[in-house]
Amino acid sequence: MNWNGWIPTDGDGMGDNDDLDNDDDGIPDIQEENLDTDGDGITNDIDADDDNDGVLTIEEDVNGNGDPTDDDSDGDGIYNALESDILDEDNDGVSNQRDTENNNQFNDQDGDGYPNADETAAGTDPLDEESFPEDFKSEELDFKITNFFSPNGDGVDDTWKIREIERYFKSQIWIFTRTGKQIFTASPYNNDWSGQYNGVLMPEGSYYYRLDLDGNGNIDREGWVYLNK
Repeated sequence: MNWNGWIPTDGDGMGDNDDLDNDDDGIPDIQEENLDTDGDGITNDIDADDDNDGVLTIEEDVNGNGDPTDDDSDGDGIYNALESDILDEDNDGVSNQRDTENNNQFNDQDGDGYPNADETAAGTDPLDEESFPEDFKSEELDFKITNFFSPNGDGVDDTWKIREIERYFKSQIWIFTRTGKQIFTASPYNNDWSGQYNGVLMPEGSYYYRLDLDGNGNIDREGWVYLNK
């Protein structure tokens, strides 16, 4: 709070003690005093840019009704004026103001089946559902498929694991014998195949898998996994 009550912070000629909105940002001082959202040492009630993103709080009134507190572009419950369009807390390529999960780099903001961080690493737009990685062999993507597992009940590698598969909620997997018989499929895959077909553990050996990461019908990865008893 500005204790020099005669000073008109917003230049409107009215001293702060008599002004219900000292910074003229459309938000009453009673909602902003004692808050310093951007940590710049200036409390929100006299700070014209509460999130320090270079856009004045009043200009973040997207719907133009004079109240910035009901404008929330990403629908996360935090209005735009308090979320920076510059700061990217989780480093996933999507600013806090546009990211519904500011601390989850594997949030899929555009809902295309590809996590923000992977799209950013691959050079595609995590905010455009029509823009997505096409080369999942890129070493930039933190994605690893193990080539063996041992479902012997010892608690170690008892199921076939694909690292970070949980990030791809539209994934689909198919597993076949060497003769081409399909013995397993799942969508999404939850790292839970224990080498069984119809409740019976399959023989030791190599099995062929095909993986569609985003559920668009195109195979993104395929290869062999060895079942070791």
